[in-house]
Amino acid sequence: MRRFLLIALPLMLGQSVVMLDEQFLRIFGALASDGAVSLLSYARRISQVPVAVVGQAAAVASYPFLAALLARGDREEFGRTLRAALTASLVLIVPLAVWMTAAAWPTMCFIFQGGRFSAAETLASTPLLRIMLLGVPLWIVQMVLGRGFYAHGDTLTPALVVTACSVPFFWPAATRLGAWGVAVVSLAGVAAYVAVLVVLWRRRYGGAALAGVGAAGLRALGLSLPAGAAAWWCGRLCMEGLPLPPVPAALAALAVSGVVFGLLYVLPALRLAPDLLDPILRRLRRRG
Repeated sequence: MRRFLLIALPLMLGQSVVMLDEQFLRIFGALASDGAVSLLSYARRISQVPVAVVGQAAAVASYPFLAALLARGDREEFGRTLRAALTASLVLIVPLAVWMTAAAWPTMCFIFQGGRFSAAETLASTPLLRIMLLGVPLWIVQMVLGRGFYAHGDTLTPALVVTACSVPFFWPAATRLGAWGVAVVSLAGVAAYVAVLVVLWRRRYGGAALAGVGAAGLRALGLSLPAGAAAWWCGRLCMEGLPLPPVPAALAALAVSGVVFGLLYVLPALRLAPDLLDPILRRLRRRG
């Protein structure tokens, strides 16, 4: 029982503090301005959708294999498995996050606008959503790499690191910079958290599990940015130019920007970096 508590308590603390990021946005958003809490909450809710879909699935699916490999003493296969999970997660989430950033305006309009959530609130929450979407790949890395620490029986390090990186900076950002400052601190907190985890991992367990992960993410980002720019432009044209009410115009903007992004990402990737599409193609084959 003592060993269970020593291992499980930091794990529960670390998982809870990560989820408390939403509570921090609410607590410190109240110091920013009237209505900031609602705008931050709506933006964060949307930004966490890809994290829940991709990150939770990758982290939960990889953890039993990682723990079993370490229990057998197969550290080489452990490194390959963790590297594969990190790489596959990043090459899936980076283009999704870029498209969602480009389509932030029609997304907020389509999901929330109506009733008391007016066009003004949509425009005010859109930059907050874009800031938070920048952190989505970092949340994915945190989830998967954190499972690597847990597989080693180290649940304390992620808990301590996330606490140190997240909490101290919200107050000055909220009081001086307003709602967007709170969103930026949330982004900076997860960026610092992931950076510290990577440094600690390399020092303790070596860099084999991380080899090539950053390069794959950067290649996906390089292919996503032009597609994202085109998707943003097309979505903006639909939002501003279509003679439709806001919500149908937003739906059209999402459809058009999604098709444009998909074509301009997939076609160059097939020629320049086909390996980046392997995780997506494998998922499509399984469903087919």
